[in-house]
Amino acid sequence: MKSSFSIFVLSILSIFNIQAQKTYPLATADKMIICTGTERVENMTDKDIFMNALLWAIDKGNRFKETITQCDMENLKYATVLDINSKKNPKQSYKCDLTIQINSGNIIFLTNKIFSNTTGIMGSITPFEKLNPTKKIKHKELIEEFTLLNSSLLSELFQFIRTNKLQPINHLESVSRGIVEKGMNETECKLAIGKPVDIRLNSQRTQWMYDSSTYIFFEKGLVTAIIK
Repeated sequence: MKSSFSIFVLSILSIFNIQAQKTYPLATADKMIICTGTERVENMTDKDIFMNALLWAIDKGNRFKETITQCDMENLKYATVLDINSKKNPKQSYKCDLTIQINSGNIIFLTNKIFSNTTGIMGSITPFEKLNPTKKIKHKELIEEFTLLNSSLLSELFQFIRTNKLQPINHLESVSRGIVEKGMNETECKLAIGKPVDIRLNSQRTQWMYDSSTYIFFEKGLVTAIIK
């Protein structure tokens, strides 16, 4: 009985979270389909907001900083490419650009260059500007689903920024130049050169591998050796 009640409560909470999620609608600007707006973050410096936002984007990629197409740490602005899978159709996915800039506690975001990608015999890659939702139900469904998926990702980003406990950034110049040096923590290393391909742990140290000839070694959370 207790187990059934717990499942019931979790189901209600899940429904509540879905309904409570904020929706960020698409709009048309200069003949482009975009999603843009501003999210406020309190009690955090602009630098920390930006670093958390950049960490989130790096973690979305498979390795390195391959999804980051622009990164301006001086002006607290970056752009990344997101691949988003449909939750309804395994052959359907979406691709878009997300640009983030931080200014006086505000996260200014822009989602644009949105594409629908359908695999299979009749597969196609279609920019959202080519969709006609008023005449084609399928196009309307694509726009509705992307809006929900994009809203979910934005909500995830904003939640991560507000809740992630950021390690100290004491090597900002090296991080900005994409250089790893001894004494850096794991967050600084990831911000500098991105997500490793493989992580191995033992009792004494942690090893991050980036390719067949690049290894970063950590002891007690700090870089102690770099092999290139």
